Amino acid sequence: MLLEHIIERYPVGVTTFTLPVPTRQFGKATYKGEPALVLSEVGFAIYYPTEVGLSTKRYPYLDWVTQ
Repeated sequence: MLLEHIIERYPVGVTTFTLPVPTRQFGKATYKGEPALVLSEVGFAIYYPTEVGLSTKRYPYLDWVTQ
């Protein structure tokens, strides 16, 4: 499924959620004696439409990699 190309700018908000998942190790790589690639939570961002003028604070970037 492809989304249509949007040219106009629309105000959006963003919220980040993290959910714990059963711990899973990937590969055999280690770092200081501990497994290097371990998944313990999944993070995702939800973007939603907002009204113009609700917030004047602008972020130059979003830190989507929290761990």
